[in-house]
Amino acid sequence: MFEYTAGGVPIKIWVPENEYYGHPDLAKQMGNLSRLPDAFHHVALMPDGHPGMGMPIGGVLACRENVVPAAVGVDIGCGMAWALTDLDADSVDVQEIIEEVYLNVPVGFAGHDHSDKMPEALEDEFEKVFRGFFGHRDYNEWPEKARSQLGTLGGGNHFIELQKDSNGKLSVMLHSGSRNIGLRIAKMFIKEAADYCKE
Repeated sequence: MFEYTAGGVPIKIWVPENEYYGHPDLAKQMGNLSRLPDAFHHVALMPDGHPGMGMPIGGVLACRENVVPAAVGVDIGCGMAWALTDLDADSVDVQEIIEEVYLNVPVGFAGHDHSDKMPEALEDEFEKVFRGFFGHRDYNEWPEKARSQLGTLGGGNHFIELQKDSNGKLSVMLHSGSRNIGLRIAKMFIKEAADYCKE
């Protein structure tokens, strides 16, 4: 970790210096972040940091009195999960697993054909969560698109990773995208925030 100032609160960086300064946009965005009037104590950049829309992905900002909607973009609702299996990592055919993932997990804008009805418990949960976000605003337009994206990965920096832990067991780490539903929700609430600020 190294630290410096750019005219605002201190900037703490967990990215190697050569990588950090090798991305001029990264240093510029962190400098801008540190000079925000409401920035509290310091701003930070985590090891996975890379340039974002307004502030870097992997950037951390605490504010005294404000909320900054979509500071790192509008892909809200990404998922992170890690699962430890009881399999010995050296006993599995990693290439076979990778091939199965490529065959069965759509990426980018692709989706599944979920023409079969979902299990009732999942259908109920889906309905509850989806209506909770959208209410009556544009609910009818999105359920089928959302259904097609269940069990998909997304694009960009989203990944499925096989890992071997210190005991030799296989684990799986997942970083899934919000698959455009996050973008839709973010835009809805950003508009509400903007309208509120005009009052």
